[in-house]
Amino acid sequence: MKKGFLLIFLIILIGLVYKAYGFWHQRLWDGQNRLNLVAESHPIFVSSLAPRKEMTILLIPDDIFVEAIRGFGFYRAKSIYKLGQLEGQGGELLLGSIQEFLGVPLDGHVVMESLKLKADQDGEMVKKLLLSQIWLLLKSKGKTNLSAWDLAVFWWQLKKIRPSKITLVNLGQLGACSETTLADGTRVINVDSERLNQLVNQLFEDEKIRAEDLALSVLNGTGQFGLAKKAARLISNLGGRVVEAGDWQSTVLNCQLRGAKSQVKSYTAQKIKKIFGCQWTGDDLAGHRADLVIILGEDYWQKLNKK
Repeated sequence: MKKGFLLIFLIILIGLVYKAYGFWHQRLWDGQNRLNLVAESHPIFVSSLAPRKEMTILLIPDDIFVEAIRGFGFYRAKSIYKLGQLEGQGGELLLGSIQEFLGVPLDGHVVMESLKLKADQDGEMVKKLLLSQIWLLLKSKGKTNLSAWDLAVFWWQLKKIRPSKITLVNLGQLGACSETTLADGTRVINVDSERLNQLVNQLFEDEKIRAEDLALSVLNGTGQFGLAKKAARLISNLGGRVVEAGDWQSTVLNCQLRGAKSQVKSYTAQKIKKIFGCQWTGDDLAGHRADLVIILGEDYWQKLNKK
């Protein structure tokens, strides 16, 4: 009888371990470095959590017009998630569109439709509301690309952040926006792109990338106009030092990262590999004066433009 109970216990234990490994293996976040998320809520917001340090939340007014990726055109920010649902792209359309709009690499997306945040709420209230929402996502397996492991670690890391270290800001109140009314009476909020880049850099800079201070060359290997400039903006707004944004000598299918092995092991290189899906292809910099050379491929262009 005891052997039977022991066998059942071992089977249950193995099952739990296997399930926990599955959650861990599917994770998008290591729990140690910054996590940037976009949330479908009222209004949409982007959060940046630095474990054990701080959390910044940027509220995006519903009436700001954002250019949706993959050729869908301009939509109000509040309409992009629903468009993604209609087109079978879920939260990925929202994530990609807000990422390109702000120029900030985003790790994930979550749906918190019952959450309402306001810029005048204090850190303690915001923390309480967010912890509650993350817990609901964990229990109900809600709409998100984060694994259960990611959500659990997110909840735990947020719980350790002091309320005084939670900053909540409204993009519409930061001097980057201006309101106009179209001939048909439609209210439109325009955004000054230069001012937006300055604000984003202040709010979402990754201190580890800034501290490494590697010289980065971003090259377009697709023949499609403007791709290097877009990618350079994402890197610069994280605190990366982009010394060149131009064209590569030929067309490549997938993103390449070039540099010495010691540089490729850096935090900056690992972050870039994750953002653009790059693979290390050796230390030949082809004459470019940089620590790392990023050669963007057709795969990245298709991610932004192919429906």
